[in-house]
Amino acid sequence: MKINGVLTKSNNALAAEAEGRYPLTEATAQLYSFFKENNFKATRWGCRQILENNCTGEWHHVGKFARQVDYYDVAGVIEDFGELKDDPGFKDLALSSEPKREVKERQINCVITYREYTSRNNFRTYRYHGDAVVRGDWIHFLDTKRKVSGHATYIDYDCHLTVAEFLDFHGLDISQPAFRKRLKEWKIPHKLQGNRIVVPKCAIDAWRERCSALPTGA
Repeated sequence: MKINGVLTKSNNALAAEAEGRYPLTEATAQLYSFFKENNFKATRWGCRQILENNCTGEWHHVGKFARQVDYYDVAGVIEDFGELKDDPGFKDLALSSEPKREVKERQINCVITYREYTSRNNFRTYRYHGDAVVRGDWIHFLDTKRKVSGHATYIDYDCHLTVAEFLDFHGLDISQPAFRKRLKEWKIPHKLQGNRIVVPKCAIDAWRERCSALPTGA
């Protein structure tokens, strides 16, 4: 099927949906609604588990870039519902809850730039420099917290090392002037605050990859 000349779903995908098979999100919603209409207790996570346990590996092309998307047989579960609804294992699976994800926490010293909105379109920009705690996707500092991926950017200090300490810590056999020259050549975001190296979190992997190619004293 095409809308304005752009493929949204293949004909096979449309045929599957006409027969009661859908992508996981839509299939979960359909099955959850069916259970609710039939007074059968279930969670959305439980519906998802039931569908995934009955996945046949069917997939169809969907979207502008014709992605391969798995399809799940809602109609098949509904058809067998009369036999399954009294099964203790099926009931337990339907009522299951998503396991809680482990939230990692770490203490950092950082520079944070964040916004405080005074109205819908107006805001003030503030800057904080000091200790903070990162928990999952949130960074906590002062008496507030900000989404790391939101309007707050933080720069992680590399262990508070000076340039000399950094070179020694990584066993790099290169002079400080030569290393500073390399920093400019690499074009990796960084700051030299006094004699300390400051690297944005998003650039740390690229930073370490570059450093690993430098000569070592070993």
